[in-house]
Amino acid sequence: IQGFIGGGMIPSVFAAAFTIFPPSRRAMVSPMIGLVATLAPTIGPTVGGYISHATSWHWLFLINVVPGILVTAAAWSLIDFDKPNLSLFRKFDWWGLAGMAAFLGSLEYVLEEGPNNDWLQDQAVFICATLMTAGAVLFFWRAFTAEEPIVDLKAFTNVNFAFGSLFSFVIGIGLYGLTYLYPVYLGRIRGYDSLMIGEALFV
Repeated sequence: IQGFIGGGMIPSVFAAAFTIFPPSRRAMVSPMIGLVATLAPTIGPTVGGYISHATSWHWLFLINVVPGILVTAAAWSLIDFDKPNLSLFRKFDWWGLAGMAAFLGSLEYVLEEGPNNDWLQDQAVFICATLMTAGAVLFFWRAFTAEEPIVDLKAFTNVNFAFGSLFSFVIGIGLYGLTYLYPVYLGRIRGYDSLMIGEALFV
């Protein structure tokens, strides 16, 4: 749930920033948002390593509960939200959302557990691979046929947008891919504990 909701925060923040700020300010706002986004792979492993070393890995999730409640209460009382237009729910692509969730969630499990369990020979991996395929078919079908798709893939026909997305994808591999691979290497090969891994990654 945390990952599913958190994944929608980044595009929502950029969309809100481009809606709220005039074009003259966007050149300054975008780097500020990007800076905050890149702080996660920079200090996240160090803070996470300290938390899991001092307590347990459960607190990586539990530590967000109290700040989350405070931020929610502050946002509810301080931000002047527009009244919701509930009629928009009638056009919302629920099937596309379900297909995307099944596709990406199952894909992550298959790629994570497949190498350790002989891929499709494992029943759970096989079931998730089947769910992943069905979710992908549903998602892409809805993306090209729905009136208001959950992801508008037609935007990639714009060359500038397509190259910008490809550039962000490559940067994301560098930022988040190494953040995943380094701890695995340091923990399994070098025998580091969580705190030592966090300290090494901070550098």
